[in-house]
Amino acid sequence: MPPIMYIYYVQKVNVMTDVNVTEFRSRLPDYLARVKRGEEIRILRHGRVMAVLSPPSDQRGRARDELTLLRDTARVDDVDSPLDLHWHADAPA
Repeated sequence: MPPIMYIYYVQKVNVMTDVNVTEFRSRLPDYLARVKRGEEIRILRHGRVMAVLSPPSDQRGRARDELTLLRDTARVDDVDSPLDLHWHADAPA
């Protein structure tokens, strides 16, 4: 009998929760744990948004994804052959 293989697909869901300042203050550790898991918390005072607490963004990961997209569209050709253009570094552009 072949071994059983389980495949899990994880999808990040961007959930935003509204919470009153008083409740947020009284349950701060709980809300920080939720933010750590990827949830965004909107902190309200008198029904108006005062702040949004969100997990830090992965800027390196986002840059890596952008480079991957560019790599799919870029084409590198013969970069060693001369261009038949004569120029000098001191010449005006």
